Amino acid sequence: MEKMKDRENKNLQEIIDGLARAANGDFSTKIKLSGSNADFAAIAKGFNEMISEIRHAADDTRDSRNELERVTKKLKRIFEASNDIIIQVNKYGTLVDINKSIEDILGFKADDLIGKHFAKSGAIPAKEIPKLAKNFRDAIAMGKATDVTELELNAKDGSIVCMEASTKLIKNDDEIEGAVVALRDITRRRRAEEAVRGHEERLRSIITSMEDFIFILDMDLRFVEYYQSTEHPDPDIYAKTEEHLGKSLRDVFPRRVAQDFEKVIRACIKTNNSQQLDYPWELPGATLWFSARVSPLLDINGNTTGVTVVARDITLRMKMGKALEESEKKYRKIFENSPQGFILLDTEGHIIDVNKKICDWLGYEPDEMIGKDHILYPFLTKSGKVTAMKKFFQRLLGKVVPAYELEFVTKNGEKFLGEVLAMQIWDEQGKIAQILAMISDITDRKSGN
Repeated sequence: MEKMKDRENKNLQEIIDGLARAANGDFSTKIKLSGSNADFAAIAKGFNEMISEIRHAADDTRDSRNELERVTKKLKRIFEASNDIIIQVNKYGTLVDINKSIEDILGFKADDLIGKHFAKSGAIPAKEIPKLAKNFRDAIAMGKATDVTELELNAKDGSIVCMEASTKLIKNDDEIEGAVVALRDITRRRRAEEAVRGHEERLRSIITSMEDFIFILDMDLRFVEYYQSTEHPDPDIYAKTEEHLGKSLRDVFPRRVAQDFEKVIRACIKTNNSQQLDYPWELPGATLWFSARVSPLLDINGNTTGVTVVARDITLRMKMGKALEESEKKYRKIFENSPQGFILLDTEGHIIDVNKKICDWLGYEPDEMIGKDHILYPFLTKSGKVTAMKKFFQRLLGKVVPAYELEFVTKNGEKFLGEVLAMQIWDEQGKIAQILAMISDITDRKSGN
């Protein structure tokens, strides 16, 4: 009996010691009993199971705490390393936390701003504070942050910094506790965009001041850009930009012209070289002519994405060319059928043209005379060449040379006397370009005397 009682006392003491160890935070303890007392065994079993559960729970809590600390440190590193300004505010607009980028971008120290209302930070222009404060209150009240916005902030040195702001609300269950605002410096981007817009406006101004009209077609031959002179008078040819955009070449140009354009564009894309096309545009009572230069349009990788077409109205030039051609035909007819002999010289004395009459008189074919200079004139005597050269150089000096007599020798050796009257032909710059010599046969007139 005594032994049994001692064993029970030891078991009871073991239970008490185990409870004490657990109370002091030792969750590795375990009650070990001897004997077979059912009551003590039940207590020990329950205690050991409870301690085991507590130990597992403590392990889980410790792991969770370690994970939380790891994640927190990681987020803190990201927070501090971000090139963007990251600001945490509570639901009243007080600055709770700010990363170090605010000093790099705006010059303010984070510690000087934490605890202030964002409206009193000094970074927000006074005129913008009412609007931003209202937007913040509305976001908190409605539980919805505003979309990404652009704004200008004051740097500490007084300069203006363009920022792009995005806001994310912080919620705990359904209650909004504040917001995180990310601010990205877009000053360079904004300046670059403004520079591009400025270049585009200057380019558009230059293009619209030109007589040409310019358009860009994609690979499907649809208008993607269209520029034209603002002063061209013909509404049937030149349309407003929006009237062409999105339309195909065949929607805008007459069928035949569109087909010619398509051939030229295919050649341009295939060879990667510019092509030229002159084409008419028929209007009631008139025909206009245009000259178009088609060039490949390449992207930054050198791939062809379409073509650029620069077209110029050449109607006046075509009319002048036609008039000149008709005038040349007219005067050529006079030149060839004149009863006088004509010799056209350049400023070095070379023959560049002769008419039929002088060839008939002298018996030479045109190619036997054209290209010859004073020294090699086959139709003048030695003294005649000297006289002709002297008169020629007088005319080059701009002097007025009266008609003079000159003895000519035909191909078969016969001689006849000619009266020479020459005139200077001036170019557009006021310089002598050619000398035209008109020769009359006065042999019979002299013989009669």
